[in-house]
Amino acid sequence: GSVGTGKEKGEASSDRPKEKEAAREENKDQIPLLVGACSQSSFKTDEVIIKQGDLGDKFYIIYSGEASVTIQPSPEEESPEEKSQLVAVLKPGDYFGEKALLHDE
Repeated sequence: GSVGTGKEKGEASSDRPKEKEAAREENKDQIPLLVGACSQSSFKTDEVIIKQGDLGDKFYIIYSGEASVTIQPSPEEESPEEKSQLVAVLKPGDYFGEKALLHDE
């Protein structure tokens, strides 16, 4: 998918939404500590942060606002009426771009 807009598009998924929700609530107080160790970026509504297929080089944690996660159809599958498909909405405490941490991308 694509990650990216002030309501961002992005690549993120969860096989266990209830566990992710519990972890988000459990770790919510730690977010300000992490933010202090990171740089902060702001994005405009509909601004793309990561495009589907791009190698990410940053890890993002949503501090405020929302990020929309969308999947783009492949060029051979794309039809005029088929645009991007919304697959998730990330909220404060959610994150994306973890592959950049794991694989030094």
